[in-house]
Amino acid sequence: MQYRITAPVIDFTGVSAGVNFTGGTADIDVPDDVQHPYARALAYFRSQGYGVDEVEPEKPASSRKTTPKGADQ
Repeated sequence: MQYRITAPVIDFTGVSAGVNFTGGTADIDVPDDVQHPYARALAYFRSQGYGVDEVEPEKPASSRKTTPKGADQ
């Protein structure tokens, strides 16, 4: 799962719980492994009042192949 974390200090830039923040936000990808450091950081952020929002992964642009004009002959 991907998450966007929002720090309590709006313009915070630095590291908190091992996660890099820029301008008060950080995007992290947290695996299902509860022992992973980001899973622990996520629990910390929730307990300390950080904003934690699940983010839908970006879908890749359409990879529809096109045939150049006249190439099918």
